[in-house]
Amino acid sequence: DDALPSTETALILNWMGFDCGLEARNLGFNCTTTHGTLPVGGLVQGLELVSLQPTSLTLMYQ
Repeated sequence: DDALPSTETALILNWMGFDCGLEARNLGFNCTTTHGTLPVGGLVQGLELVSLQPTSLTLMYQ
C-alpha cells in the first residue's frame, strides 16, 4: 500500500581512513585493523537487525 511508510531503512557509515605507514609519533590513533569487517549488531541499542546488504551510496546498486 502506498499510504504506509517503508519498512526499510538505510544506515550510511562513513569509513575514516588512515595511512598507517606514516613515520610520525603520537598521532592520537593506533593502526589496528578489522580487515574491513564491522560488528553492526551493537551499533545502535534496541535495534533489531533483520538483514544487512552492502550497497552503493546512492542505494541504487548492490
